[in-house]
Amino acid sequence: MVEVESIKKRLREWYLEKEKKRGKSRQEWEVESCFGSLIKWLSSKWEGELVWLAMDATNLGDRFVVLVISAIYRGVAIPLIWEVKPTKEKGSWNQIWIKMLGEIKKHLPKEKQVLLLADRGLYSKVLFQYVCKLGWHPFFRVNGNGKFQEAGRRKKREFTDYLPRGKGYYSGVGEAFQKHPLKCTLLAGRTEGHKEGWYIVTDLSPKVCHICWYKLRAWIEHGFKTLKSAGLQWHRSRITKPCRMKRVILVLAITTFFSVLLGGYIEGQLESEEIERELDREILEQLKQLSWKRVKVKGKKVRQESVFKLGLRLLGNFSLLIKELLEKSRFMPEPCPLPDG
Repeated sequence: MVEVESIKKRLREWYLEKEKKRGKSRQEWEVESCFGSLIKWLSSKWEGELVWLAMDATNLGDRFVVLVISAIYRGVAIPLIWEVKPTKEKGSWNQIWIKMLGEIKKHLPKEKQVLLLADRGLYSKVLFQYVCKLGWHPFFRVNGNGKFQEAGRRKKREFTDYLPRGKGYYSGVGEAFQKHPLKCTLLAGRTEGHKEGWYIVTDLSPKVCHICWYKLRAWIEHGFKTLKSAGLQWHRSRITKPCRMKRVILVLAITTFFSVLLGGYIEGQLESEEIERELDREILEQLKQLSWKRVKVKGKKVRQESVFKLGLRLLGNFSLLIKELLEKSRFMPEPCPLPDG
């Protein structure tokens, strides 16, 4: 009974500052010291050279705004690095993003190629050029009130002039914006059900990218929902100090990592013809009990359950086999999205 209470006490106190803890062996620790291990951990399990990252900010009530860079994977997102700021604190976030991106670069293997997605509220020329300097590829949405001058043309035209009226999309190389001109590729197009167009700036050649890739940015929003009401109930936290909240997010990130690693791997194996070779018979027999499947909606296969929730079920139901599953599991990204139709 003493041991149980001792463990509970340690769990309650681990996110506190050193002076707030009890005992003689109190220690201070910073969550920043864990980011490198989390990034290396993900890259060691990641198949292929291309890693999709997304950056975004989410509010936690009226207390905090949390800046997060996540790996996006099979419909969800895995937080890799974050910063917590009071909601009322003013100022540019550029230097915070740059610091976090530099930290990821430091720990990611050189052979990994990164495509970074960001919504229009986060775009800046400084950030775009920094991502290029890292050897990565920005894929940033921007507001539709800018201008663009195609290579070989004399005048700049409104972004909206490049937006196709029907299906299809525009792509071209040139210079965007008036006040802070940017040499880039501009992609412009509409998505089904949305009147407002998408305008994407990137350093990639029009021949090797497609505007539909931007759909994947929504996965970081799905990731926030998973951390909050659709999963780990992060929004219920009553913590008021940013340093403590940063430590709590580490627990959420690791839980997400395990769940998505397992769920995504099993999803990939259940859809693969190689499953008989990959998994032992005992594991296969238990997996048959999972009520997992994709259904077709408008001709497309859609998940009925996120890989996060599938992984969470695996963690709960297959406790005796988790070690073996974790050793086998790896991140198996899906192919790049294809244009509709």
